[in-house]
Amino acid sequence: CACDCIFCEECTYSHFGQSSQCPTCRRTLGENDFTELVVADNNGSDSSKRTMQALFSKKSSSGNLQFSDICQSLIEQIDVSKKSTKFLLKQLLVENNQSKRMSLNSKRAIESLKAENTHLKQLNSSQRLQHEQTINDLQNKLKAREGTISEL
Repeated sequence: CACDCIFCEECTYSHFGQSSQCPTCRRTLGENDFTELVVADNNGSDSSKRTMQALFSKKSSSGNLQFSDICQSLIEQIDVSKKSTKFLLKQLLVENNQSKRMSLNSKRAIESLKAENTHLKQLNSSQRLQHEQTINDLQNKLKAREGTISEL
């Protein structure tokens, strides 16, 4: 479309099942405005070999491969490669931004838990001091009563 948007298959079906507008550039798209882009993991030169075989297997009516056909096929292959690279880079950026957000959220959660832990430690210390003071008060009262009982 106008902004050369690329979407994964799942997002394409999900979004365009509900709306015919591109979520990026808002252009209304028809069924023929989509081009399938396949990104595959090819280790080795098999992909290049298949591309070249497909390129050179095309023949004109005279039986010879036309230079313009070769150029057009190469341009199409370059365009597909550019779109694939653009798609992969966009996906990398999206995943990187998601990771950053998750990392920031995790850091905030850790800081919050540290603050809560510090607060609980202070509360525990305060309660321990109150408990010790209560025990001392009770021991003093007990000694005083024992002293009163022994006087009787």
